[in-house]
Amino acid sequence: PDITDLSLFAHATFNLTDNVELFAEASHGRSKTYNYGYTLECNSCMTIKADNPFIPASVLTQMQDLGIPEFTMGTQNQDLGSASTDAERTVDRFVVGANGNFQALGSDWNWDVSYQRGIAKQYVIADNSMLMANYRLALDATTDPVTGNPICRSTLTDPGNGCLPYNPMGIGVNSQEVLDYIRGLTQGLQQW
Repeated sequence: PDITDLSLFAHATFNLTDNVELFAEASHGRSKTYNYGYTLECNSCMTIKADNPFIPASVLTQMQDLGIPEFTMGTQNQDLGSASTDAERTVDRFVVGANGNFQALGSDWNWDVSYQRGIAKQYVIADNSMLMANYRLALDATTDPVTGNPICRSTLTDPGNGCLPYNPMGIGVNSQEVLDYIRGLTQGLQQW
């Protein structure tokens, strides 16, 4: 990953009287990171039904012989490539206050009062991230009863949903259109 950091700090004081000091502080911190190369893995998160047209014939035969209607599998999703994140985080802090001293009841007393405010922001862009709703629909593939081609099960009940069936059973087995349906750019800003 690439990381760039920046920190700034300023502190100023002003003596209002011999016993009273005013002060102010401001600080700014920024961190920019770029992280690349993590895979869009899915560890035992998908259920493959026996009517999925992408199941290899030898596996389908075993499923039918053993009466297995579905199985759970995991994958590194190599066909989807790797994702990257570009993030910028900032923290701004402002402080104003006063302090001083005085004598009372035969003793020296010190006092200090201040107010501070902090603002933190995080802006993240994730490129080539998995669009989970589309991924789940695309994984649930079956055979189109009219054409005999693979189709998303959801498309049988909602023909206009745009779903494209995803084959998790190999590398280089999905079209660019299928990959574009599953991958996307996500971004978000948080402030607190």
